[in-house]
Amino acid sequence: MSESVVKLTPQELVQQKYPDSFVEDDGERVYIRTRKNITETCPYCQRNWTHKVVDYSNTIGAGGSESRAWEDAAKSLGLI
Repeated sequence: MSESVVKLTPQELVQQKYPDSFVEDDGERVYIRTRKNITETCPYCQRNWTHKVVDYSNTIGAGGSESRAWEDAAKSLGLI
């Protein structure tokens, strides 16, 4: 019997570790970003609420194309 080995793509590897990771393209570079939970006061009802925002302090990969950015992210995280 031969077991088949499934090789995950860099994107799949990164998204296993950071499920909220996504691509952001600013027209010059492509970045892999994550989201983080923050709690703040609602400007309308004044209650605390928690929601996800883009974490610009944690760019986990970048490149000239989407595939290169995912590969950079996977390498920087030690996944490949």
